[in-house]
Amino acid sequence: MFVIIALEYFYCDCCLVLEYFYYVCCQIKIMVCMKTFLPSLFAAEKGDFLPGDFEKTIEDTPLVDCIRDGVVSGFHEMQGVFADGTKSLRLGSSYLHESVFNCIREQISLRMPDFEVQFACNHCGTERLFFLFRDYIFIIRKEGGTTNDTYPSRWIEQQTLDKHVIVLEYTLDPMRTMVQSISLHYKLGKHVVYVKTIPVHAISQDMHLFDEPRSVEVKKPILKVAKRKAE
Repeated sequence: MFVIIALEYFYCDCCLVLEYFYYVCCQIKIMVCMKTFLPSLFAAEKGDFLPGDFEKTIEDTPLVDCIRDGVVSGFHEMQGVFADGTKSLRLGSSYLHESVFNCIREQISLRMPDFEVQFACNHCGTERLFFLFRDYIFIIRKEGGTTNDTYPSRWIEQQTLDKHVIVLEYTLDPMRTMVQSISLHYKLGKHVVYVKTIPVHAISQDMHLFDEPRSVEVKKPILKVAKRKAE
């Protein structure tokens, strides 16, 4: 009996230690996320944003495909959750944004295991959703979403961080039935310096594309006329 009680106390102590360790890890992650959006004292050292360098950074990776598939998968996941009409549509936007973030993370984890990509923590559900890849910060944003006027928002807008900030923006059609567009933006203040459009529907490698329009022969159907029997 004494041994059982001792084991129970030991188990409880282990649980408390693990909970405390998890709390400390969460706090460290939060601090790292906050540090990402602090202004850099040496922001000029990162140099100007060069579209050609950015294209080279992502062209040999499946990053664009992961982004596209993540956004589309996140939207379909949101549709499935809210399809029965029992949940408030006011929660739809928040759920969609977080779902897109999670699906992009899953796609990158599966298809880019050899690349170092750091994702933001999202414990409270109100944190800015972003990930770090090489010399760039990718912030996920839905077109039309509101942004509070805070110091981090101003630093992001003015590109005064250690890394160049790329806005990953997606839009829905007016009826919210499909993902209408996905794009990567680089903005400096209110000026858009660079835009890369990501096709929502990927072209299959097996699909044959024709350079010139083909003439299609339309065959006329042959109709059989039934003969009436003589009365």
